Formats: sequence, C-alpha cells, structure tokens
Amino acid sequence: MRKGLKVLLILLGMFFLLCIDPIERINEMGGRREVERLLSDPVVIEEIFGAEKDIKNIRPISGTTYSFETKDTQFILLLQKENGRIQNDVFEHKIRVGNTNRY
Repeated sequence: MRKGLKVLLILLGMFFLLCIDPIERINEMGGRREVERLLSDPVVIEEIFGAEKDIKNIRPISGTTYSFETKDTQFILLLQKENGRIQNDVFEHKIRVGNTNRY
C-alpha cells in the first residue's frame, strides 16, 4: 500500500513539473523585477508619459511583453535587450468593439 502511494505521489509530482516550467517562472519573475525597476525610475516615467504617473498591476503577458495600468488607462510594454541596452516600447491598450456589417 505504501509503495503504491509513493509511486502515485512521484507520478503526480512529475506531472506537476511537466505542467509548470520552472525556467519560465524564474525568467518571468526576473523580468517582472526588471520592469518594476524600470517603471519606478522617475526619468523613465517622465519620458514615457510627460508627467508623473502612479503605475500599478504589472503583469507578464509573454516572454518580454508586460501589461501595466495607471489611474486612467492600461498600457502594453515591450522590452528588448540588445548588447547590454534595454529598449522599451510602450503602447496604449484600447479595446473598442463596434457594430460592423462587413463580414
């Protein structure tokens, strides 16, 4: 009985590790810290928005793409690292669904 339980626990643990890629999680946490550090810099905020904004809710979307919100709207941030430099592209995220008759 105990041997069967051990085998079952090992199989469940292996399944869990297959479903959750630990390398991806580590990269995600490191990237999130990088984005938080970047967006906490007042010079960067001034350059992006032209005024000081309170940034909240930073979420990873994919590898180098992040979503964050201000009081007014939501933004998408693309981070690109090349030769020790960081290039960031910020896009305003707007959702607009209209009624169209074109199919």
